[in-house]
Amino acid sequence: MSQTKYHLDSLLRLRKSEMDAELVQLYRCVRDLHVKQERIRETEVEHHAVIHSIRESDQDGNDLGQLIVHRHYLARLRDEAKEHAEIADRLAKAADEVREQVEMAVNRYRIVENLSNRRRTQNRERVTKITERIVEDEITTRFAKRVQIENEEQRVASRDVFRGE
Repeated sequence: MSQTKYHLDSLLRLRKSEMDAELVQLYRCVRDLHVKQERIRETEVEHHAVIHSIRESDQDGNDLGQLIVHRHYLARLRDEAKEHAEIADRLAKAADEVREQVEMAVNRYRIVENLSNRRRTQNRERVTKITERIVEDEITTRFAKRVQIENEEQRVASRDVFRGE
């Protein structure tokens, strides 16, 4: 019994550490995803600022060389935004996979926890039944001794009456 409890407690600690490791990995993926999404937003803001600058330059009549520089810069920003979006998609997929791993780890932990709780309850019930049985045996033994003493006293009294004493 104690070995089973020891094994269940060890397994429960193992499942808890697995669950915690999966949660840490999920938090890391979600953090990386948020960082990448923030970088995407920054790139979009920068992209809009460049477009606004180009429109103002166009109205001011800036030269063709300046517009080409802006065009190359915009192309680089678009490429960077695409790259960030692809990375964000991969991170989101990785986060989903890790989330599934966390769910499985939590389920494995709960299974062992439920088993451990069930064993604990069964052991408590067994100890309670044993205690009740011991108490009942003691009560029965006391009652039987009292009856035996009373019977013995009646026999002695009967014998004394029969002898005429």
